[in-house]
Amino acid sequence: MAYNPRFPYTLQVLRAEMDDNGEPIFDSDAKPSYKTVSVLVADYEKQMPKRDKDGVPVTRETDTIPFGYRQQTANAVINGDVIIAEMKIACPLVIGEIMTKDLLEMTDDDRTFRAEVVKKINTNFGTNIWYNEVKQ
Repeated sequence: MAYNPRFPYTLQVLRAEMDDNGEPIFDSDAKPSYKTVSVLVADYEKQMPKRDKDGVPVTRETDTIPFGYRQQTANAVINGDVIIAEMKIACPLVIGEIMTKDLLEMTDDDRTFRAEVVKKINTNFGTNIWYNEVKQ
């Protein structure tokens, strides 16, 4: 993937594994077991999501999503919803669910860390995700 200054870092979406009864599966250390989730991400042309003749985004399936930091967003208000989160990131348009409580394994220039999703919203130009860092 070519370097993009808008989205210079990468993340993976991790979701807790569930048994047949919808209960989380735990590892030998009694911690929830997570698996990487593949998502559909829009292809871009001239900094806009590509769309087919019917206006549907042209996508590719991937398990690594580029992202860029945006702004701190404590007590942000979006369409009447109050979102309390440590940080917001932007990434290319993600088609499909990134759910509240999913974990993001994020890699930037300094480190790799995990964060819990607070909210995901698709916009005309891409996807915004608010998160809280998982403290170790």
